[in-house]
Amino acid sequence: MPNVEMHGFDRGNRKSVRFCEDTLWAIIQVLNKLGLADEAVVTRVKSFSSYVKNFYGQRGDQNQVLVKKNTPFIRICSTDLDEIQKIITELKKIKIGVDIEYLVLTGFIPAEEMK
Repeated sequence: MPNVEMHGFDRGNRKSVRFCEDTLWAIIQVLNKLGLADEAVVTRVKSFSSYVKNFYGQRGDQNQVLVKKNTPFIRICSTDLDEIQKIITELKKIKIGVDIEYLVLTGFIPAEEMK
């Protein structure tokens, strides 16, 4: 069961909202094409990177402000590396346009075993 996480797609202006919706739709189409849509989980995670910016006030005094920067990327997690590679290959074909990182999970415990 692949998990696809969409990080940093949450800045709130119309352009970024449309980008988020288009990216989500593209991921769903890829999962459908690969026959994984029924078992996959797609999650949007609010995230941003930040940095400190120095600026000078009217009196020449130095100030600092924390700047939040939208840095969208996709993370794919699964116990099946071949499954991950297939998803990445399809996302490349459609020129998804964001960074992708992936994690191969070492195990999965179904809920039935946790009861």
